[in-house]
Amino acid sequence: MNLRETLLSMANRRYVSVDIQGTQFWLQSLSEAERSYQELVAIDRKSGKVDYTRLPEAKLRMLCLCLVDGEGGDRMFADDEWGKLSALDSSVVAKLYAAALQLNGYEQDEVQEMVGN
Repeated sequence: MNLRETLLSMANRRYVSVDIQGTQFWLQSLSEAERSYQELVAIDRKSGKVDYTRLPEAKLRMLCLCLVDGEGGDRMFADDEWGKLSALDSSVVAKLYAAALQLNGYEQDEVQEMVGN
């Protein structure tokens, strides 16, 4: 396999499970296209800066992209179903979101910069 083929073979998803109250929830890694789309949700298109009022939506949209029904499984939520996750207990969202960030290579300082902490 040449270098190009080696790189393109890295399109495989990675998965991680998170135990919440005795139930295993699975998350998949994002493709670069999904990650870029997800990051744009929090950006004000006119100013090009982070719109902090959009961060809660961005968090839930990321979970919609990542949550799957088992390793290698289908997504549990469509892109437009992020609002359904807003009623979840915040500690559940926090655990799932932390796992999604780690799985997708976000560094802690990147997250803090994005949320302004």
